[in-house]
Amino acid sequence: MFDQKLVERARFPLPSAWRSVHCVTPDLAHAVVSERDQVLLIDRAGHVIWRAMHHPWGNNGSESGSCWMMKDLRAIWATVPTADGPDEWRVLDVESGQLRGRAPLQCYAAGSHVVGHPDGRHVGLSVGEGQDGCELYWGCWDNGQIVVSRLDDRSRVLVDVHPGGDQYLTTPHDGQTLAIHEFPSGIVVASRSAETVLPVEDWFDFQAGYINDRVIVAASVQNETHVLLAARTLEPIANVEYPERAAMQSLSPTGRETWLTGDYLEGLHQVWRLAEDA
Repeated sequence: MFDQKLVERARFPLPSAWRSVHCVTPDLAHAVVSERDQVLLIDRAGHVIWRAMHHPWGNNGSESGSCWMMKDLRAIWATVPTADGPDEWRVLDVESGQLRGRAPLQCYAAGSHVVGHPDGRHVGLSVGEGQDGCELYWGCWDNGQIVVSRLDDRSRVLVDVHPGGDQYLTTPHDGQTLAIHEFPSGIVVASRSAETVLPVEDWFDFQAGYINDRVIVAASVQNETHVLLAARTLEPIANVEYPERAAMQSLSPTGRETWLTGDYLEGLHQVWRLAEDA
């Protein structure tokens, strides 16, 4: 874990190099790890506090999972595969790892990630199925019950939620159109096609998000263009002008007035902030 100046705040030795999406507790004391056949809670020394076993990933088209800890520390959301059908979304007790609720999904994950909602009650799940598309779900832990809804569109990748909580942003599975959706209905209230803001024969990548409540930053597939758009309307504001040798292979907005870019080949990450007059 790093802070906004890329100073290391915490380090966790993982049990293995299994490919999944993990999370850490807000106090940085523990990490929740999605392993091939179990979900683990570990401390900073790598000691296992508890483990919740499940059917192994890597079978029946389900390849890897993700997990998320709710802000109030009461529950952990984790995706797991099943032995004879699509994947599940489970809610686990933070203290013991015991199962508190489960909901069937309609997908087999090649990979997934969770996006937390500012209200602290809802969590969004984006599940990629490779060439088959992408599923988008919203979950809520309500009075001891897990409640899950699904967006009826298999071409949208959930990437971020507006700081106000009333809208969320999706990027396209096919590279063409960014969209802003009303929360929780999922109705599209604004969209922006790639051809209106990107160079010819370039498309939107999966990576985008809110810099603040007014501005969105989005990346192109060619990793050569990052654009700024109005957060509510997706009207173009400007192309980002980086200095030479900027790391642009990845883009990750922090939601705190900054965004992170990276170059995996050089092992370089950089934090950027809007100019004061932007």
